[in-house]
Amino acid sequence: MTIYATRTRNARPEPFSVHVGIAERLGLAHMDWPLTIAAFSLVAFSVFVLGEATQSDVPGDPNYFLKRQAIYALLGIVGMVLLTRIDYSRFRELRVGIYTFLCVSISLVFVFGFAARGSRRSFELPFFSFQPSELGKLLLVLALAGFVIDGARRGSEVQRTVRYLCLGLAPAALVFLQPDLGTSLVYVVATLAVMYFGGVPWTHFAVIGGSLVALVALVLVLLLNLFVLGTSRLRAVIAGSALQGVILGALAALAHRHGGLQPWLVAAGAAGIKGVVIPRLLYKAMRDVAIHREVEPFIGFIPSLLLGALGTGLALVFSRTLPLVPEHQGSLLLPGSFATVLTGFIILTTRRKAITQVVGYLILENGIFIMGLALLDAMPFLVEVGVLLDLFVGIFVMGIIINHISREFSSLDTDRLSALKE
Repeated sequence: MTIYATRTRNARPEPFSVHVGIAERLGLAHMDWPLTIAAFSLVAFSVFVLGEATQSDVPGDPNYFLKRQAIYALLGIVGMVLLTRIDYSRFRELRVGIYTFLCVSISLVFVFGFAARGSRRSFELPFFSFQPSELGKLLLVLALAGFVIDGARRGSEVQRTVRYLCLGLAPAALVFLQPDLGTSLVYVVATLAVMYFGGVPWTHFAVIGGSLVALVALVLVLLLNLFVLGTSRLRAVIAGSALQGVILGALAALAHRHGGLQPWLVAAGAAGIKGVVIPRLLYKAMRDVAIHREVEPFIGFIPSLLLGALGTGLALVFSRTLPLVPEHQGSLLLPGSFATVLTGFIILTTRRKAITQVVGYLILENGIFIMGLALLDAMPFLVEVGVLLDLFVGIFVMGIIINHISREFSSLDTDRLSALKE
């Protein structure tokens, strides 16, 4: 009986027997061949370009770098094939180790890496240099994808978004400090891409984008402060203050984006008055009196620029000592406001030409406007409208004064006012 059953079992064919080919064993059967061919083409083109560009770099061996890069390309292809044999779901289990290795390897560059062209990015090994930030592009995607999958149901949506951002921006900040701006931007884009495919709501991306725009706008405002302090050309001074007004109008629109149509109209009015109307009046006054430069300020342009930079640094330090609400801690609104007010005060008190002093008054009011954005919840929007009206009236009065000074003295040098007598 036993022999019969064995023979029957052996004679029965395997119902799902499949012949496994070489491509299946090597993991090549399910590869994305268009993407693979594109990658191979890019590698071949890169090796060719490198070989053509470095033929005269090594005397006696014109193909030295060509052969070296071809070997690296071959090793990369072998590594790619080996990675296809690994079950990628394993990377989810190793996410903590991958992320730790990523951050530690990038951090060790600051200690053991070698400096080249003003940056410290890689380790010098016997046969090649190893740059952890390049490998980190892949490791960040793997680790962050594991964290996204593992934490898909942990905490609220806002908590998950903040957690993913912190995990992605931490290594990006380390790379930026090397400094390597290009690679750090790649890290930021990779983080946002993983968050998008991980199901982060589009409203969160809108908030992130708005915050980024506001940060860039405030940085531009601070840079314009230094630009206005360091230039003698009146046209450039007026243009800098006009651009600053347009940026602040856009910031006001972002700050009041949930307040209906009225805040948008007022923000557009602020940008129009500060960025178009007042600058055009100043340009007209400059043409009427045929003045193009601030020639002899009370304090030179380089000292003014250094004083403005010092004031900006002190504003950053001072704002950290203030008892701020949590949403304003680490924000550039308060230091930007202090630095802009100081810049306007410096221009107002150290320049001789009345037109430049008007620009100083305008920049000083821009600093007050930024402070209003920081106090958005406590200060009614009508107050900002009132400040804008005061600015317009003040500039109008200054225009009348400029006209009288020009008519009386044929100059806009305010030192001439000391010659007035009864």
